[in-house]
This record gives sequence, structure tokens and C-alpha cells, in this order.
Amino acid sequence: MNNALFHLTGLTLAGSAQPRLNAVTLQIPRGVTAIVGLSGAGKTSLLNVLAGFETGFSGDLKMNVSADATHRLPLFWVPQNGGLWPHLSAEQHLEVSSNTAEFARKISVKLRRCSKKTDEFLESFDLQHRRHAL
Repeated sequence: MNNALFHLTGLTLAGSAQPRLNAVTLQIPRGVTAIVGLSGAGKTSLLNVLAGFETGFSGDLKMNVSADATHRLPLFWVPQNGGLWPHLSAEQHLEVSSNTAEFARKISVKLRRCSKKTDEFLESFDLQHRRHAL
């Protein structure tokens, strides 16, 4: 696979009227890379596949990374609509960004006291009073 972080071969992601991605073949190298293009070109769909948010695709996707509970996927994504979930509080958004796996376990039951990291972050921006607001 050479030194590419991601290697896609013939990757197709279905859409309602036409494929959102159609037989995409490319290599994404290590380092700082931006995905740019016209509206509707498939940037968000591609990033959703790379981040693991979309799994119903055909073709081949190889990742030259180790992503587990202790190593984060080397992918940083800025969603097109601000990236806030309207059903989550500020505290819950911070939990999601600081430890996704732990958050997923907590959210399925009931969120308990937020982590010390979240407390420190809220305090550093003087946002303790906004903990449960968005």
C-alpha cells in the first residue's frame, strides 16, 4: 500500500437517486491534506467513509493506521453545519470530543459526572455556568 494513509479502490457509496461516491480510486498521503471541491462533489461523503460514519459502501478501503481505544484515527473533520448536535449539552459535546469510546458507553446508560478534563476545560473558558446548556 506504500506510504499512503488511505488507499481507496473503486469505492462507491450509494445515494437515493445516484451514487454519492462513484468508483473513487485514490491515495491520501500522510501529512496535512485538505479535501476541497464544489458543493455536492462528495467531500462530506468521502470524509464520512474515512471516519467510519458510513459503512455501506462497495469497493476497497485500506487504512495504513492503527485506530483503537488508545490511538485516535489521524483524521480531523470540520462538519459543514457547525458540528453541534442539538440534543446534547455543552458538557456532552466536550465528553464526545475528549473520549468518544467512553462517551458512547456513558450515553447508553445515563451521563454521570463529567471528567476532570471537561471540568478544567469549562473552567478555563469560564463556562461552568453553561455546563448543561448549548
